[in-house]
Amino acid sequence: MVDHESEERIINRFDEKVDTITAASELAGSSPEGKLVIHDSKGNVDRDETVRIR
Repeated sequence: MVDHESEERIINRFDEKVDTITAASELAGSSPEGKLVIHDSKGNVDRDETVRIR
């Protein structure tokens, strides 16, 4: 069971991540490679999360 406050924090974090990915997708769409590259917290490219934007 998740208390309401924790649930709200999780939803807010998810929304922030979606906004970040949306913004990155828009930037990637105009890049020559057309790729959205996700970095982990240490700045390394997370190959599993790299997505080609069509």
